[in-house]
Amino acid sequence: MNTETLLGLGSALFGGSAVAFVNHLGTREKGKAEADKLRAEAEQIRFQTSTHMSTGLSIDPKTEIPAWQVTGDRAFEDYEALLDSEVTRHAGCSARIDAMPRARGFATLMQSVDATPFRGQRLRMTAWVRTESVRKAAIWMRVDGPDGNMLAFDNMSNRPIKGTTGWCQYSIVLNVTSESLMLAFGFMLSGRGRVWADDFSFEEVGLEVPTTQTTPAGYEFLATPQNLGFDDPVGLLS
Repeated sequence: MNTETLLGLGSALFGGSAVAFVNHLGTREKGKAEADKLRAEAEQIRFQTSTHMSTGLSIDPKTEIPAWQVTGDRAFEDYEALLDSEVTRHAGCSARIDAMPRARGFATLMQSVDATPFRGQRLRMTAWVRTESVRKAAIWMRVDGPDGNMLAFDNMSNRPIKGTTGWCQYSIVLNVTSESLMLAFGFMLSGRGRVWADDFSFEEVGLEVPTTQTTPAGYEFLATPQNLGFDDPVGLLS
């Protein structure tokens, strides 16, 4: 039964309180769906990058960029990664990912490094990104611990880059805890368009700088216990 049907029934049977409650449920369901999508995207990138690194999959020599790897669920069928010496922030090259017509899935250009030098830090990664008619692009960073457990992750799912933009600076801030083993990072394109990236950098920041972690985003935590007698349906999880 969809939200519209529930609204009609609720209004007829119980009046405004029920309508407010159903409206809240609709919002809550939407939030849960967004959270589920966010977690799915995080797991997809974690799986794709981990699989790529663990199996040592080869990459197309035409798109090979020193120190960087290309991966993604449709990276070789629907995307191309290459160096660009014409569109850069300064002399030298930028990296670019192009989507083929009707591209599906995503592609990412990434690195994975030993996390040991960064342990105990709140780490900020910054990069410059330019886009052309993209559906969704982003930079991302992931921190893994023992047994491949993901300790921290942000792929800008809650603030993706869309459309056409000039060179803009974007940042991700994550905690690299003492048990961290690997740091993976890069930039990605999902769907149509073209994205450039240049000048990645890392720096330790103070605890006054908030993290940007997007997992486990979407989980709702209440400030105080609420509706303990189940008598306030409208206020439930408000």
